[in-house]
Amino acid sequence: MKSLKLLIALAVLFIQITPNLAFEYFGSLSIPSDLSWILCSEERTNTIAFRITVTDNVKINPNDTLAIGTMVRGMINTTTYLNQEGGIDVLVLRKSKLEQYTNSEVFEKNGGVDNYPDFSCLNQVPECNRHTVNRKLLPDYDYQCLIVANPNFKPVTLAYNIGFFENVENDANGLNGEVVQILQVLLIFFIVIIM
Repeated sequence: MKSLKLLIALAVLFIQITPNLAFEYFGSLSIPSDLSWILCSEERTNTIAFRITVTDNVKINPNDTLAIGTMVRGMINTTTYLNQEGGIDVLVLRKSKLEQYTNSEVFEKNGGVDNYPDFSCLNQVPECNRHTVNRKLLPDYDYQCLIVANPNFKPVTLAYNIGFFENVENDANGLNGEVVQILQVLLIFFIVIIM
């Protein structure tokens, strides 16, 4: 009987400390040469998880290519640097900073794009895999955007899995989530011992 109570308590704990997925997108698409694909969260958040992979082994359904996100001409393109390797650049930034990416005057004035470097992959990588955790969240609780740029002379095909999660509370030291988890474990431990 005690083991059943412990199992139930651990299940409740797991559900409470696992971040809630707000929106998840997965599939494949082709980005034409010199364009960028932008996908933004539908709600304010400070968490994201994604894997973007350049692939030649995916068949693209033309109806799905622009099912989500938007194609734009951004400031990372073949006129900025030339690439023959087929890699991509991936940036994560606040939605309010998109103008820095799409407007050349703002781009030049700011000296680039104000993005989250720890969650971005530059220099034409074949894959970008990033995720936030309790101790390392996006610095701003806002609408977040993911930009995948194709700086190549030819289209690039991607397989993607992107998740925006509900807000995770976090204090200035990044410890609030851990303290809550420790208190939950102690509470469950005492419940199991007493019962």
